[in-house]
Amino acid sequence: MIETVEGGALHEVYTDAVGWHDNAVPGIPGNINALGFSYDSTGARVVEAAEDGVLHEIYTDPAGGWHDNTVPGIGTGISALAFSYSPQGNRVIEAVENGALHEIYSDPDGTWHDNAVPGVGGGISALAVRVKADGSRVIEAVENGALHEIYSAPDGTWYDNAIPGQAGNATALSLDLRS
Repeated sequence: MIETVEGGALHEVYTDAVGWHDNAVPGIPGNINALGFSYDSTGARVVEAAEDGVLHEIYTDPAGGWHDNTVPGIGTGISALAFSYSPQGNRVIEAVENGALHEIYSDPDGTWHDNAVPGVGGGISALAVRVKADGSRVIEAVENGALHEIYSAPDGTWYDNAIPGQAGNATALSLDLRS
């Protein structure tokens, strides 16, 4: 399954025995400018999306219906995002808000948090995230065209390092979550 944005609208692209299909997701507004996609522990599809720069959670229910909810208490101006699940099953969202990297997560009680990541440069246009078994995060990001690796140490310190030997004109990236 591939989730795409076409003309601002969320689409599902998939293949089956008949061939490729491209369907607009019903009931979702057409103002999406960034998204991340995964399956949760129940197998439901979860899309974190910026709709007009505001974070939304879009997901399916067991009956196959779609829901679109604004995530409460989160800043605006989101231009890029990525998310992953922690080993405990919690969502960790990395988002670019007004040019700065933020980490967005929810407590088990459903309270959402939005914190700027300290020590990280601006100018991020694309990112991908992986949460490691120890809870630390590895973020690959494009900062002003250069590929950077941003990561958290177990003590909570963040590091932002340019990847050496990269030409500096990157525009998009993807991360293999298996490693």
